[in-house]
Amino acid sequence: MRITKLRLAVISGLVVAAAATPWLLQRQSQIKLREEVRSLQAQLDQISQQRTEDRHPSEALAQPGGSLSNDELRELLRLRNEVGLLRQQTNELLKAQNSQLRAGQPSGKSGQPPNLAAGDSVPVKSLSFAGYATPEAAFQSTLSADAKGDLKTFFNGFTPERRQEEEKGVAGKSEDELAARAAERAAHFAEENVRILNSNLVSQDEAELVVVLLGAEENGLVTFTMKRISGEWKISGDRKH
Repeated sequence: MRITKLRLAVISGLVVAAAATPWLLQRQSQIKLREEVRSLQAQLDQISQQRTEDRHPSEALAQPGGSLSNDELRELLRLRNEVGLLRQQTNELLKAQNSQLRAGQPSGKSGQPPNLAAGDSVPVKSLSFAGYATPEAAFQSTLSADAKGDLKTFFNGFTPERRQEEEKGVAGKSEDELAARAAERAAHFAEENVRILNSNLVSQDEAELVVVLLGAEENGLVTFTMKRISGEWKISGDRKH
């Protein structure tokens, strides 16, 4: 039966997507799930319209040779109910996860301050210099310097090529302009939390960090490419998702 096949394919896809997506990628998951639900609803509406010829299903069944059989109608209604339930459960789960992240709660730990390198959600304003011995430490040192307006330490967190690009953004600025920039960055990070979702060692001297930044207005997921130069890890690139 066509509706049964559609039900199995779509419901399975939604369940797999909800279960396989890491709960910290809530922003990306939320967008994807909403798109899938909208797409599914459009398909259901199209099927209903085509098969009932713009008539209510009960009216179609009352007509000789009605478009929907009893089994098909029950399957269609049950599919709609299950999709609605899944959408409600998913939204509630993502809302709870988002609240936990915004509250800066550590990952199942108690009695310990949040640790960025350990995968905890940490307020950006609380970060401090951590050196460059690991990709996580280098990222923390650079982000902390950016939030505090420490341009020297901030630029030192990048590879030579990337550092040149970053320095272009402040070239020729006066002391007042630099001070205004520092204040702007501090305000930007004041209510923002950061968490390292994944750290992947690509090679001996290259790694990738998947980082989520949770702000008061919007969330951002970024992958940073890290390279080790003369024993120190530096940021060489980034891409937003």
